[in-house]
Amino acid sequence: MNDLLHVFILSLLPGIEARYAIIYGLYKNLNIKNLVIICSISIFLLSIILSYIIHLLDKVVKQLSQKYNILYKMYVKYILSIRKRFKPYERYGVFGLIIFVAIPLPISGIYTGAFISYILGLNKTKTFLSLFLGGNISMMIVSIPIIIL
Repeated sequence: MNDLLHVFILSLLPGIEARYAIIYGLYKNLNIKNLVIICSISIFLLSIILSYIIHLLDKVVKQLSQKYNILYKMYVKYILSIRKRFKPYERYGVFGLIIFVAIPLPISGIYTGAFISYILGLNKTKTFLSLFLGGNISMMIVSIPIIIL
């Protein structure tokens, strides 16, 4: 039971997430069914939490910076400049974000995907779906070859 808790905690960490936590669980010879359930739960939780936090953070920063007009102007200018650079990628939308999160590289996980969804201006539902599906696909991409071998 202790090792499953370790897998769960690891699967919540940025850069590790479920895709690498499941490898740890397989190394510890844990039941694959339990690992997939634990990792899927962590992906679900991260997807919900980050979908809301990223949009809540935006509201908080806007409210704080509106009190100080110069900060608000700088914040809006900065976000708009980032969105302008991301403009070519908007056409990929949810599908592109799913693929980005699904790529099993340390920089392309659920945390980075949440930030990108904010930059692209996706709503909470699209953000959640992109993070959840991408996270599960990533976990499968990493774990299936190990299980087969």
